[in-house]
Amino acid sequence: MCLRLASLPLLLILFSITPAQGDLFRKHYEAANNYHRAGNFAGAEAEFKIILAEAYRRLGKVYSAQTNYRASVDAFESAFSARPDLTDALVDQAIAYFHIGHYEKGIGPLQRAIAANAPNAAAHHMLGKTYFMMGEFEKAARELEATLKLTPGDYDAEYTLGLCFLKKKDVAKAKELYGRMVERLGNRPALRVLIGRAYRETGFLPESIEEFKKAIELDPRFPRVHYYLGLTYLYKDGAARLQDAVEEFKIELAANPEEYFANFYLGILYIMERKFEPAIALLEKAVSKQPNNPDPYFHLGQAYQGAGKHKEAVDVLQKTIALTPSLEHNDYQVTTAHYRLGQS
Repeated sequence: MCLRLASLPLLLILFSITPAQGDLFRKHYEAANNYHRAGNFAGAEAEFKIILAEAYRRLGKVYSAQTNYRASVDAFESAFSARPDLTDALVDQAIAYFHIGHYEKGIGPLQRAIAANAPNAAAHHMLGKTYFMMGEFEKAARELEATLKLTPGDYDAEYTLGLCFLKKKDVAKAKELYGRMVERLGNRPALRVLIGRAYRETGFLPESIEEFKKAIELDPRFPRVHYYLGLTYLYKDGAARLQDAVEEFKIELAANPEEYFANFYLGILYIMERKFEPAIALLEKAVSKQPNNPDPYFHLGQAYQGAGKHKEAVDVLQKTIALTPSLEHNDYQVTTAHYRLGQS
């Protein structure tokens, strides 16, 4: 038998297990040795594979807890390579696939988990989310409804089911579902903002504005609520609501002066109004909040150019070019950055 060499993290898993877990490994290790001494090499191999699969399974969970999902995928795949019948890692494997965007690969493990245990709420929930990300909203809704029958209080599944209804243009069902959530969880600003974002992200902008306003009635200083309302005004009506958006962003910054997005977007709106000095102050704050993001540097470069500060513009435009992850980022924004850099 040719076993894959264990990595250092795998060895750490084996040496940092609890006594109860150690008993499990010891049991299979002793059984493997007994089989080996008796000349039953197939039996010994089977026991060693159980040990190896369990160690890789636990390593996969450790990587997932560290949000190192690519390493987690590798660990889970190694676990299943050693032991294809390992059923209690199927959902964890699908979650790791989900987080690296390999949605199709997660379908098989989740279907196997449900086949092994039909009332597996976690598998149904993850399968619903996976189908949602693949744009298969009918299938997603079916799985999420199955989840809610098994775990009626799962607000995460309930919220995603509402998104499915909105994606299918069934606003009435979504409103009914979100209304039940408010009744059960309480009429709180955080929930109203969450519902407002669901409407906004699916294109139902009047309903989104209504929810954000309800959140403001409950708590006018709730973080980002005025930013969300101002942004939705712009999405819905464009330049016609520019001043309304400006006012909402100002209110947001009065309550939460460190809020990145309000600084960023209000700075952009001031550039549109050719108010370059206040735009510079806001975008400098945005840069300080997200120093590795190319976008605030790009718009700060525009503001510096508008104010005639070309030396400063050169510095930040060079920065945005250096930080841009790909040519396609923000609709080829970097090409405009090169053009503006040439100007300055």
